[in-house]
Amino acid sequence: MKSMMIVLALGVLLTGCANNLSRHKIHPDLVGQISEKKVALNLNLPSKHIVLKETQYRVLWLNYQQDKVSYEAVWDSDKDFEEAYQEGFLRMGVLADPKVDSASYKKAFTKLYPSLPMRERFCQVPNSCGPKLDSYSKVYQTPEFDEFAADLISGGYEYLIDVTIPEFIANDLNLGVKVIGSYPTINIIKLDSKDLISQKVATITHRISAKNDLEKIHEDGMAFFKEAVFSGISGSFREKAVWYGEEYWAY
Repeated sequence: MKSMMIVLALGVLLTGCANNLSRHKIHPDLVGQISEKKVALNLNLPSKHIVLKETQYRVLWLNYQQDKVSYEAVWDSDKDFEEAYQEGFLRMGVLADPKVDSASYKKAFTKLYPSLPMRERFCQVPNSCGPKLDSYSKVYQTPEFDEFAADLISGGYEYLIDVTIPEFIANDLNLGVKVIGSYPTINIIKLDSKDLISQKVATITHRISAKNDLEKIHEDGMAFFKEAVFSGISGSFREKAVWYGEEYWAY
């Protein structure tokens, strides 16, 4: 019975909080469209939190206990995520430049973020699945984004890849199974028209060793958390559907 419930719990985690969850892949035609152009990359991390979740198995149901911790004070994460995503998109043939001044836009996005409607379907942890996809139109109508886009255009950029990573979930599924994951949204904007030409929800999902204590996730420079996150990102940019032993789970 417990084994069956673990399979069900993993299914919920991996299919996640929207029915279009996938790898960090964009359509080959779009890659061809933007690969020869100047592309900017921006990472939004509006909620630098980790939800620590434990799944407890009862006879006929699953019970959950959870807590939330911040990693903002112990890890200046923006640059690390920028480098990971730059490398991932480069694998796809897109040179996306993260060295752009997006400070004002990021600040405005973070301020606006709590007011955006959040995806709820299949989302076990409120707010962990990020904003509804249609709510980003509100984000891209702000004066701060207008200024950011104008600056990019003046710098010769034609496209912007705008990635939003909501809070992470560190889930102890018990019986030796622990998973760290998140559900980034990847938006691609054509800057001159501000058209949102591509939008998708992806997955960062990585199974960690059962020996790692989630309650000690801040210790040792957050080493096992960082390893899981960046292995998950790397795995999600791979060509094939992924199941590499105990390492990657991605689509």
